[in-house]
Amino acid sequence: MVLKFKDHITSEINQFVMNEIISALHLNTVCQALYIQNMSKSISDAQLHALIELFQKKMIWCLNIGENYQITAAGWERFCNLLPTTNITHLYVSEHIIKIELKNLMRAHIR
Repeated sequence: MVLKFKDHITSEINQFVMNEIISALHLNTVCQALYIQNMSKSISDAQLHALIELFQKKMIWCLNIGENYQITAAGWERFCNLLPTTNITHLYVSEHIIKIELKNLMRAHIR
């Protein structure tokens, strides 16, 4: 199953609501692809870290997390370093603060 956040909620939600959604996803037994692009107001480093913990459960293998501009370069580096502990094999990120070397390392981790 594919979960596209924008099909169910507005991009105007805050981080508290996103935290609750991520917590609910920990009960997931069917969602394998997650589209959470352009949710900038609700995703920062803390939510990205919570998502990594979710991905380490190895249910989700496809992720679109582009256009989330509140995540820092350090947050993306941590995400990249932990990618090998997940089952993510398909990934889309687009942030301008992610250096090409880090994007290349993400590609290497998901292959």
